[in-house]
Amino acid sequence: MVGKPLRNRPQGFTLFELMLTVVVVGVLVVALWPVYASDGPRAASSRCLSDTKQSLLAFNIYANDNNDRMPLAAQWGDVIQAYARNEEILKDVEGIPNGTFGRAYRKSASGLLTTSIKKPEGFLLLFDSTLLARNAVSRPETLPHPGRHEGKDTVGYLDGHARAVTMP
Repeated sequence: MVGKPLRNRPQGFTLFELMLTVVVVGVLVVALWPVYASDGPRAASSRCLSDTKQSLLAFNIYANDNNDRMPLAAQWGDVIQAYARNEEILKDVEGIPNGTFGRAYRKSASGLLTTSIKKPEGFLLLFDSTLLARNAVSRPETLPHPGRHEGKDTVGYLDGHARAVTMP
């Protein structure tokens, strides 16, 4: 006979199939837990790097709008926030008290004419700092030792690139 089912079976899962599925999912969760649990520091480090790059973009837009001049030191955070429209990019995300900032602007960059720098890819502009104020201004000596991001500090350069570096 063609077209007749061999056996009448009710639709749905059996208890055995359901339990087997739960066990398999449980084993996968246990096996993958360490992988996802260790992403916390890497995620914070990636966010810090991304925020630094966004801040550098805001610096460059500001300079383009102001005859290639960098903002004055006393108000750099306020000026940059206006261009970035997000205060969170000015804050570091790990290793500092909540509500503080943890980044500093290079003191010698205050009012700097960007075209006067011969190697902008080597001119440190924004960096992780032990100073926690909103408009912190410093020299790179305030970089945390060891760095806050798995022993590395996030630094940004005048040309717009940022990277994580290990300080000696």
